[in-house]
Amino acid sequence: MKIVVAPTSFKGTLGVIDASIAIIRGIRQIDAHADIVQFPVSDGGDSFLEAALFNCGGKYIDTVVTGPRGKKQTVVCGVLSGGSGIVEMAKASGFALLEETERNPLLTSSYGTGELILSLIKRGVH
Repeated sequence: MKIVVAPTSFKGTLGVIDASIAIIRGIRQIDAHADIVQFPVSDGGDSFLEAALFNCGGKYIDTVVTGPRGKKQTVVCGVLSGGSGIVEMAKASGFALLEETERNPLLTSSYGTGELILSLIKRGVH
């Protein structure tokens, strides 16, 4: 029997890769020889970058951008094995970067997402 493990992230708790690993460990406790295919997925939100790079191949790139409250922070974007850049907006401007009391759209910005895209363009990524 072939088992396909295709989780998404569990918002605020477990990323998509950690979720896949936990599920596979559970299966292995029951059947050490199970034929398992790992295929992490995402709906385009949290863990999109990780799922895309895992499934398509590529590399992570660290970049310093402006966070949603104006502080500089190091975040990741990626380059797929075919050369296309990939950005997950949540990494630079997402809800998870804010304390509950900071979640005010009048006081936050997505400027860092633009900086993330620009960093890839400056690297010659398409």
